[in-house]
Amino acid sequence: MERYEEDLTDVSRAHPPLHVVLTVGDAIEVSAERDRSSDGDPITRQLRERMEAMLEETKSYRRKPPTGADFP
Repeated sequence: MERYEEDLTDVSRAHPPLHVVLTVGDAIEVSAERDRSSDGDPITRQLRERMEAMLEETKSYRRKPPTGADFP
């Protein structure tokens, strides 16, 4: 994709090295029956809470944005 962009724009951008951190959380146990009297979906609420906690934990892995003349 980058080469295609370079061909169209005649501009080459420098890209920093990339890496990925993949985190898989614990399984969420789900009952076969749903409590329809509860306010909202408890599974969705639990999933959101766990995902937000995992995102908070990965803040230390984040790379600082590049600066300088080579990066827009």
